[in-house]
Amino acid sequence: MSESIEDKLNRETVLAWLAAHPDALQGEDDLVRRLQFRGGDGQRIIGLQDYRQQQLQLDKQRLESELARFEQLVADNEQLLHKLHQWVLRMLDALSLEALLQQALLGLKEDFSAETVALHVLCLPDDFSVPENCWAQEICEPAVINLAQMAAPRLGRLPDSQKAALFGPLAAQVQSAVILPMNTQGVLAVGSSDPLHYQAGMGTEMLSFASQCLMRLLRVHG
Repeated sequence: MSESIEDKLNRETVLAWLAAHPDALQGEDDLVRRLQFRGGDGQRIIGLQDYRQQQLQLDKQRLESELARFEQLVADNEQLLHKLHQWVLRMLDALSLEALLQQALLGLKEDFSAETVALHVLCLPDDFSVPENCWAQEICEPAVINLAQMAAPRLGRLPDSQKAALFGPLAAQVQSAVILPMNTQGVLAVGSSDPLHYQAGMGTEMLSFASQCLMRLLRVHG
């Protein structure tokens, strides 16, 4: 027995055919007027014209929301750039190695709300005082020396041995970190108690720029 037209047609087939023939209803005014759609409340039955207006309004709201989010991102980035600019200027103004290291650590803590900061450099001033939740020492651990030679920053969760080498007595409170290599001048690392705060693939341009500035200033004060 041959199949009837009703047997051959189903919702997917009709939708696929309409998608392939978007002008199929051109001139079919009576049919278009008979088309029915559910309104935004999911209950009311509305016509095509009202449905299209409703969809256009939803699209407008989505675009406005995306625009507001984009504008907020721009404002946040401008604020971060301003903080970065001021931080680098304070490091440039430092007249001694001790003042430079203090500004490097304080900038991360105060301007960028870093939870934990570790700094390993070639030489520390005598009786150098570090801010709260910061750790600084002369670079000596082989693991840290290897990290200093990395070609790019590393983000994410660290092995316990690496955390201990980088953060010393503060290692237990670090669940994720960003490691910023400074080649022969040492390593700057920032840690968070949130395991997901620093993840591979996140942007590090601002922190990388600051660490590269610090690396060059360390050469001057070295």
